[in-house]
Amino acid sequence: MTKVAKLKHKKREHEALLYKLEVKLNSDGNVMFNYEWIKPINLLNALKNYETYDDKHILCSIINHCVSNSHTLDGDIKYLLRNI
Repeated sequence: MTKVAKLKHKKREHEALLYKLEVKLNSDGNVMFNYEWIKPINLLNALKNYETYDDKHILCSIINHCVSNSHTLDGDIKYLLRNI
């Protein structure tokens, strides 16, 4: 593995998962949705000493937007699968 490839796979020291959505197909043929995100209040508490007030709230808004859109996507995909 090249040095560049190693750096790509190495987790950065100051990284944190904000939001993650996985769409999987299980062995029964069912589509499964796995959501993972940090609660915005926990993010605010973790960044309480962060200098810029607005940045924390923008990140919280991004998380809330992703969660909202994922529920819409979940419903849309279920609707499509029922109507095939």
